[in-house]
Amino acid sequence: MLRESEYRTPNTLSSLKTENRKPNTEHRCGFTLIELLIVVAILLILAGITVGLWTASMGSDRMRGAARQMQSALLGARDRAIYAGDARGLRLTLDPNLSSSVANPPGAGMPLVAAVTSMQYIQQNAPRTYTQHEIQLERLDLNNDLVADSPNVVIVRGMTRYDGSHWQNLTSFYQLHQAGLLVNGARIQIPAPSSSNPNGGTWYTLDTTYLHSPDLTTNGNGKPPFVGNLGNANAAGVPGTSGRSATEVLLLSPQPFRDTGLMGENPSPQVVAYNNTSSMSTCRIMMAPTPIPNTEPINLPAGVAINLYFSKAPSYWAQSFLVPPPSGWYQVGIDGTGNAVCFTSQMDVLFSPRGTLYGPLAAQGLLHFYLEETDDLTKNLLPQDPTSGQKLLVSLYTQTGNVATSPVYINPLVNSSGSTYYDYYFYAETGEVANR
Repeated sequence: MLRESEYRTPNTLSSLKTENRKPNTEHRCGFTLIELLIVVAILLILAGITVGLWTASMGSDRMRGAARQMQSALLGARDRAIYAGDARGLRLTLDPNLSSSVANPPGAGMPLVAAVTSMQYIQQNAPRTYTQHEIQLERLDLNNDLVADSPNVVIVRGMTRYDGSHWQNLTSFYQLHQAGLLVNGARIQIPAPSSSNPNGGTWYTLDTTYLHSPDLTTNGNGKPPFVGNLGNANAAGVPGTSGRSATEVLLLSPQPFRDTGLMGENPSPQVVAYNNTSSMSTCRIMMAPTPIPNTEPINLPAGVAINLYFSKAPSYWAQSFLVPPPSGWYQVGIDGTGNAVCFTSQMDVLFSPRGTLYGPLAAQGLLHFYLEETDDLTKNLLPQDPTSGQKLLVSLYTQTGNVATSPVYINPLVNSSGSTYYDYYFYAETGEVANR
């Protein structure tokens, strides 16, 4: 009997080794194209969701930061007024790069764009007193017949004086206007305080609409429509004999002068109500505030602006004028009659030493400043537009000086007649849980 080593040949050994060897299985070293495409698609979806959430979060943080910054600026102005014992405030400045211009007015039916991105702390200047030889109080004479149209005294006219060679203006209303010290909404006291009347008369609001360049050699285009020819130059350029400038005109707005019973009034229908020989023809004008020295402008975060169109701001900040508008006004569009729609260059929020609103703003009630993203503003998106971004209201309570932030109400409301409307200030004025 042969041993195993004797009957196994080399070939037999080779075949046995092959039989005992494990099967040779192929191993893959990568992914198929379809698998890669699926992974890339998933990564893109996750990246899109992440960027969207990050952008929304950044926009929300930026908007809340802007609201906090404006709220802090308003309360800072209030604290300055209380600490100084004098009127202090905040001036809002239009951004010409975001506001509509004459060359690019909004389309038909689109809201005007008037945006604020910068603010400045301001202080009240001392009032300036004018004597009875410098001003004159008058009534309207719209038809230029030298007869007053009504007994209401609404005109404060600057006086002029002839020195033998030319006319000199004493009041320089126009120069003060050009310097930014006499603006629409300024306050005037008639009469000014005196020894017999230490407290002076009533304070009124001024309208500078018809305050033009004091050019006595022009009779026509630059003349306000109601001043007639009294004191105005004729076609030959000769000034009127009354010695009054037709261009140094201020209006009392909104109410006319109330007679306090002092002597010296010319009865209606005389155009001149109180001439320059009457003690009544004195006044004290509160000049416009100026920036506080050594204070820097406060800029809102990039990408956020105050849209004045959707804000509830003082009505006298905006006005329509014949084109071109007077100096001190920034044109943001054209209205339906072809007039220039303008905002004043000095939108001031003043606080009294008691911390309440000061001047004409005290009677304005609740003010709302509409904060939105500049992309939405330039696209003229309405607040209820679903594609619009973040938006907030910064509300100022004029009676207390308090400031609050609230969301914009974008859900439709229905009035008693069944009509649908939007009250963007609903949350700010009634609270989010109202009527629930």
